[in-house]
Amino acid sequence: MRDVLPRREADMMQWAKVFSQKLNAAPGPEHYGVTAAEAAGYAARLAEAQSAYALANDPNTRTTPEVARKDAALAELAAQSRVLVKVIKARPSVTDAQRESLGIAPRTVARKSAVGPPTEAPRVSLRGVRGWTALLRVTDPDAPSRKSKPDGVSGAVVRYFVGDKPPVSLAGWEYAGTTSVTAMGFEVPGGLEPGTRVWFAACWQSPTFEPGPLSAPVCVRVGFSGLEAGVGPRLGAGGVAGVLMPHGRSRWSGRRVA
Repeated sequence: MRDVLPRREADMMQWAKVFSQKLNAAPGPEHYGVTAAEAAGYAARLAEAQSAYALANDPNTRTTPEVARKDAALAELAAQSRVLVKVIKARPSVTDAQRESLGIAPRTVARKSAVGPPTEAPRVSLRGVRGWTALLRVTDPDAPSRKSKPDGVSGAVVRYFVGDKPPVSLAGWEYAGTTSVTAMGFEVPGGLEPGTRVWFAACWQSPTFEPGPLSAPVCVRVGFSGLEAGVGPRLGAGGVAGVLMPHGRSRWSGRRVA
């Protein structure tokens, strides 16, 4: 955390002078969340530091004891300054304008990420099936051969559906998982008959977990070595919300597929 006090002694003395004057001026220190006794004590400590500072910097009075006295007085003034600054910062009622008048920086406002939700859907392709594991690839349709994700994308949310015809809304789709790689294996749920159709679709996800539109679904028949490249209708962009993370036992194979 950046120190509110200037590093140079002369600058710190000037900062403390303005701070004390503003604190003790109307409408009073209570306006900043500081008691009258605290403000008066700070003014007295400032006067002691000013006196010691003047003696230590005057060639006619500058001695080793005076310099040591000045150093001690400034250290006490700095410590008391930081205490009061913390008190003022902790008061929600103190506005940014009030803080700035005391020489305290305004509250830091978190900047919104310039990266919004993805606007384009990915392309989901099925490279094959090994027994009960479907080999998937989620890529940028504009660069299908590129293995990296598009800019502003942290990963993809994958969904699946078991049946002959995929649903036209997300209500019938199951959550498969979230992946940060573009190629992966997905082990389908147990108990399916060999040759059962399983459909897959995906949407890109931003670094702040905002989903984009869902891709067109594709399907594969599981339970044997082969591939059926069925393509279903494109779904709408809405429906997926919040942070989508795996729950329960993950069905991801846990290995990348080249």
